[in-house]
Amino acid sequence: MNHLSNDFVNTAHSHNIKVITDDKEGSIEEWQKIIDWQTDGIQTDRPEELISFLIARNSEKQQLYLDYTQPFKARVDELLSRMTMGKKLSGM
Repeated sequence: MNHLSNDFVNTAHSHNIKVITDDKEGSIEEWQKIIDWQTDGIQTDRPEELISFLIARNSEKQQLYLDYTQPFKARVDELLSRMTMGKKLSGM
């Protein structure tokens, strides 16, 4: 990962080149940096740990998304319920 940087990845992607990197440390901090730079792949000697990290990261993001969208979902459900009720009352 010596030459990898955000600028390197952006330059490669601007030329339609995929960037797949071999991690150096195999640490969560390193993997997070590699992901933040939007590389296209990570090669590691610790695949089980990387998979566990990615699953945990995805679960956290999914929960944040659900926490954020829950108030909107409740409002949409309420509006849909009112629309359905209105159709029933009007005989549609």
